Amino acid sequence: MRAAAGGVGKSRGVILRADARNGPLAFRVLTHPPVGLALSCTRCAVRHRPIIRKALQTAAVVGTMLTVINHGDALLAHHLTPDLLWKTPLTYVVPYLVSTYGALSISRRAPV
Repeated sequence: MRAAAGGVGKSRGVILRADARNGPLAFRVLTHPPVGLALSCTRCAVRHRPIIRKALQTAAVVGTMLTVINHGDALLAHHLTPDLLWKTPLTYVVPYLVSTYGALSISRRAPV
């Protein structure tokens, strides 16, 4: 297998990196992919700290804006209903999931 541009290659879900210390055709398996490479397994990708951090930031900003737009009047009037108690957390969960899905789909896309 030849290394891709930059000395990094990927084969069957395993990320390989050219190891110049052992010759031009030697590769070593990376247990944790460097930042910027596609993560090979969904379970690892979902627990990847940069993805979690960015998704939480996105959920906080977008969820707060949507909560103010959709439920601001009820919250300011202190009029809490059972519907509001499940809709408000859902307003934060949806942007988190969308942000995580977007990050994973972009990281798995083949380079152009």
